Amino acid sequence: MDGSERKAVVNSSLGWPGGMAVDAISNRVYWTDVRLKAIGSATLDGDDIQILQMEDSKNPFSLTVFNDLLFWSDSKKRMVLAAQKVSGKKRQVLLKRPRQSFGVKIVHPLLQTGFDSPCEKRLCSYMCVLAPGPKAVCKCPSGLLLADDGLTCSSLGNSAFLMLLSPSTVTQIYLQSRHMAADLKGWPEHLVLQVPSINEATIMDYNMRDHTVFLTDDGTTSLSSFKLNNSDLSSQGQLLKLLGDTITAMALDWVTRNIYWSSNKQPRLQVTSATGGYTAILIKEGIGRVKSITLHPPSGRVCFTNVGVQGTETTATVECANMDGTGRNIVWKDAVQPTSLVFSSHGDAIYWADTGLGTIGSVQFNGSGYQEVKAGDGLTAVALSDDTLFWMTVSDKTRLWYRAEQQQNKLWFEVGTQVVGLKGFSKSRQTGSNACIENNGNCQHLCLATPGGRTCKCAHDHLPVNDTHCSPAQHCPGGSRPCLDQLSCQPVEKFCNGRVDCDDHSDENCVTLKLWSGSGAVAPTQSHSSSPPPSALPDLSEVTGFNATLNVSGQLRYLDAQECSRRRCSGNGHCVNVSGDTACVCSLFYSGESCQVNSLKTMQGPIVYGSAGICAGILVIVVMAVVVKKRKSSNMRSGGSAAVKETSMTDLEKKAETTPTRRSSKADPDQPEEAVSSVDDA
Repeated sequence: MDGSERKAVVNSSLGWPGGMAVDAISNRVYWTDVRLKAIGSATLDGDDIQILQMEDSKNPFSLTVFNDLLFWSDSKKRMVLAAQKVSGKKRQVLLKRPRQSFGVKIVHPLLQTGFDSPCEKRLCSYMCVLAPGPKAVCKCPSGLLLADDGLTCSSLGNSAFLMLLSPSTVTQIYLQSRHMAADLKGWPEHLVLQVPSINEATIMDYNMRDHTVFLTDDGTTSLSSFKLNNSDLSSQGQLLKLLGDTITAMALDWVTRNIYWSSNKQPRLQVTSATGGYTAILIKEGIGRVKSITLHPPSGRVCFTNVGVQGTETTATVECANMDGTGRNIVWKDAVQPTSLVFSSHGDAIYWADTGLGTIGSVQFNGSGYQEVKAGDGLTAVALSDDTLFWMTVSDKTRLWYRAEQQQNKLWFEVGTQVVGLKGFSKSRQTGSNACIENNGNCQHLCLATPGGRTCKCAHDHLPVNDTHCSPAQHCPGGSRPCLDQLSCQPVEKFCNGRVDCDDHSDENCVTLKLWSGSGAVAPTQSHSSSPPPSALPDLSEVTGFNATLNVSGQLRYLDAQECSRRRCSGNGHCVNVSGDTACVCSLFYSGESCQVNSLKTMQGPIVYGSAGICAGILVIVVMAVVVKKRKSSNMRSGGSAAVKETSMTDLEKKAETTPTRRSSKADPDQPEEAVSSVDDA
């Protein structure tokens, strides 16, 4: 009754099962079948299936059992019938009504014998149900999970969870709801998050401190971030946009928000600052292709897979180093297709899935103590949460397995959707800090943790001034910048212009600079104890150079503010920083998130019609004025002197000859109209 030990009792000899009842005397389950027009029964283990054909019952609907009798309703015949439960004989109509009969229930003291319920002594905060034993089990409503004390309910946010990545969704599965005793055919307690504007998600990571999801998208060849708020993912924009290239591995340093990544065209271990857009190469020698990266920020360590070719053979190794790229060593060299790397909680061991061997391998950070778990064919990914190992296999069905405390492999549940990534998260796995947590370790560009402290790293186009600050490199001609591989220089205008110019495609690594609100690791506004005297340091505006100032937010790397306004604000406004986000201040007559709405165009119709109405009104007024003047002139002529009435035709002709001159005259503009009116009236 607690939902555990779920199993299918009957999965054959069924048409359209409807009502169901349990006979406690014979330990059998009975059901009605509308399609077969029958009543079936089986033992509680699913054995000894018997079918009673009810030819005179067209639509057996609900049923119940008491002693030796079956009682059921027929919704079409509007009857309640009874028969012997074993043979189906001695059928009789107990009730016939003009209305349809549906539910049938027997109420009798023998069916509800009293006993001491374990729930009476179980102080559950919400609900108590019975489990085999019998024993009492506490349950929680939707949105809450049972706490470790087994009595109270806690928020979902406090639970360890898995994240399953599909091409356009992220699914959170709460590990507190895991049924340890049996396989599930459906999903456990989970939350499905629709990812906006993503159709081909491939790699995922998550920062539990600020609830930010990072996703790579092969469809747009980009890396984007999304804010998780309750059950909704909202886009925070693209952090990295490539052209003609695809990110193959990505991992987040949840202390500094630095992103470690590699790509097809840039097969090396490199890091990009999510707070400043600075990129530096850490390891590039002897790397074929990086397919997985994992980090342990508290210990300052990074591990990655390295798949290359030596002669005609493919080699695959698991390698580790300090997070600044130093101390590189191979921890395992006998892999075939290693992927899905993950550190242990303490950072002293590394796990991976070898899809070529169908095994899950683990080894200490120093390369000793190799262990192996046989996962079988179709292994695709592995995850670790506290002391429980999870992995996924794909064959005819996608299945999620687990292994806890050296137990045998156990199937948890079957996944009914395409899954491309699997990761485990808990507060214990993102607990701790390093030397970069405060003021970015006083580093101007990148602060990279190491086992003994931290290393300040300059962006690829800068040189260190001292241990913490950087200045622009001068090995490229004026107006040009180096490619990330340092093998060539390109004009500034060729960066992020939509065309590949560098051999390694790095000129199209367009990074959106974003100052993370609430971030514990941001570029320092002023260096402290490690800073040299002011005379030894260039001005910060000169140090950052083309990367813009340290307080910049929302601009594109390699693009100035004007270019940001053109792209982000449609050329109809300028970029500003609002609470750490890039926003547009629109020019006059423009509105919208990207200043894409032209108010003049939306007002064009009303303005035209309004102008036409005004012109028509003015025309009516002019006509009325002319009519009034004509009437006034007529009255003046009729009441005038005799000399005017006796004006000769010769005089009128003379007046007509002089009319053009008088029309052009400004002395008396009304006089010509009066003369013309006199002629018309004549």
